Amino acid sequence: MTMGPRTGRAEPRSMIGRWVARTNVGGWKPWNVALVAVAVQRFIVFTVGYIAASLLSAKPVSGLGLWNQWDARSFIGIAQVGYATSPDEPATSEAFFPLFPLLIRGVMELGIRPVAAALAINTLVLVLACRFLYDLAEEGVDPGLGSRTVLFLVLFPTSFFLVVPYSETVFLLGVTSSFLFARRRRWVPAGVGAAIAVASRPLGIFLIVGLVVDFVRQKRFSAGEVRPAVGGLAIAVLPLILFGAYLWSTRGNPLYFVTAQRLGWQRTFVGPIASFWNSVRVVFSNPYRYSGRFETFREVVGIVITAGEIFAMALILVVIVWSARRREWGWATFLALTALALGSSTSYYSVPRMILSLFPVTLFLAAVTRSQRAVSVVVVSLSVVGLCVGTVLFTQGYWFY
Repeated sequence: MTMGPRTGRAEPRSMIGRWVARTNVGGWKPWNVALVAVAVQRFIVFTVGYIAASLLSAKPVSGLGLWNQWDARSFIGIAQVGYATSPDEPATSEAFFPLFPLLIRGVMELGIRPVAAALAINTLVLVLACRFLYDLAEEGVDPGLGSRTVLFLVLFPTSFFLVVPYSETVFLLGVTSSFLFARRRRWVPAGVGAAIAVASRPLGIFLIVGLVVDFVRQKRFSAGEVRPAVGGLAIAVLPLILFGAYLWSTRGNPLYFVTAQRLGWQRTFVGPIASFWNSVRVVFSNPYRYSGRFETFREVVGIVITAGEIFAMALILVVIVWSARRREWGWATFLALTALALGSSTSYYSVPRMILSLFPVTLFLAAVTRSQRAVSVVVVSLSVVGLCVGTVLFTQGYWFY
């Protein structure tokens, strides 16, 4: 610590400590942290993305079209024309849940182009999500951990998915808000947060189970507690019922989103052991690995990405144990069910991207590095490098989780 030249107060030496101190202005600190973090993240992503496009692309993509890659095209397409509704057409767009496209469509009605609308939505939503994450860290883990947790989230290697037109940001808002309100025993707002998550991604169903476990953990079963909890549960499941009814009317199957996943991404349930070995084979069975040469750069990227999938799954398992040891059974349940679903698919797929929505992971990383300044610097530095690499690969059309 050093003494401030005017105040005489001890000033933190670390970058994170100085950042926290400068944003500690009355009750605005959490909002300031969220705003600064989101601004820094977007500065990094947009700067790196456009520089890479100008230097690496044979035909540089101008404007906001640079961010309309991979699944972003599906969300934008649904917002523009809706889902395919012909029962005879084997469409896959129904794999994407409707809330994010509906939000894009709503902003488009104001005369804003779809990609710009999606980027604006994700910016506003991420500020809110960071605000809730800050409180979860302060109330659920350790006072003083909020700023570090938010920083770890926005600089996570896959966090550019919180910028581009993907539904991760909206889902994260639903998850963080629901668990925060559940901790405060405000079950109706918790149900609203869960409804946001359920309407955004299929894995929101596991969030509901986690909230039920959280309610049981609190051991408050009076009528005054049960009634709002039941009301919150009803709100949470409503989007699933409505989307299921829509799919039933158009496809004859309320769970058609599972079929769409299989048709579009060959994702079927094979069991955890088969899924693990299928993922390992991608890394170790590539014939170019042993000959020392690769036919294309995409093969190198594919192998590295699959190794990242395995590492991310191992990290989730560690955080499940950490959550259980803290007796955060709701967190542990949500993580465990999500890990089981991700780890029972044909192979590991988009696990590092899903970590963005699994908020206990960033809580864990912030907690275990808090007293280790050197480790924190290394983790943050590697995260920023990973974020830059991921942004370049994504904008150049490479699959990156």
